[in-house]
Amino acid sequence: MMVNPLSLASSPLGASPATANSKPLLLDPNSDFRRAMGVNMIPHVFVIDGNGKIAESRSGYTEGGEQHLIEKVKELIEAAKK
Repeated sequence: MMVNPLSLASSPLGASPATANSKPLLLDPNSDFRRAMGVNMIPHVFVIDGNGKIAESRSGYTEGGEQHLIEKVKELIEAAKK
């Protein structure tokens, strides 16, 4: 599935203003995005690659689980350099 999270800012989800070093915070007040993405558990994290494809999707919390996401992002950064 191709996703452009920034395009969601013009959808019913809405976005908050970005600060100096941040990206927009996208809100989903009616759970439309949650349903469209099949999210049943929170927290839920999507890692989107440079082509707008979901490279990783994880739900729930596991202590230390963030390390896997960090490694996935590093992997995507290295792949984008090639």
